[in-house]
Amino acid sequence: MEQMRQIYYMDLYGSLLTKHQQELLRMVVMEDYSLGEIAQELDITRQGVHDAVQRGLNKLQWYEDHLSLYKKHLMKQQKISRIKEILEGDREHLSSEVFDLLSELLDA
Repeated sequence: MEQMRQIYYMDLYGSLLTKHQQELLRMVVMEDYSLGEIAQELDITRQGVHDAVQRGLNKLQWYEDHLSLYKKHLMKQQKISRIKEILEGDREHLSSEVFDLLSELLDA
């Protein structure tokens, strides 16, 4: 899972994880700690950190697979970008295409 997506997933679903998973993922994803650094700081094994981080990342992916909040966010961003392009470009088709895109955004 790429880092930007992990950050979004943490923002969207992080509160659904255990406090321990939140702490570990915050250290790995947001603060760029190594597994060894986390293990030393929390006095647990490196393997324990690795397993807990993987469980946390898998749980975040599970939430996204079932709730699709990140996917919906990306789709809205694409539609907003398209509206911006239309507003900056072809004024001839402005009203109907912008109206359709805005309707899709409001219905999503």
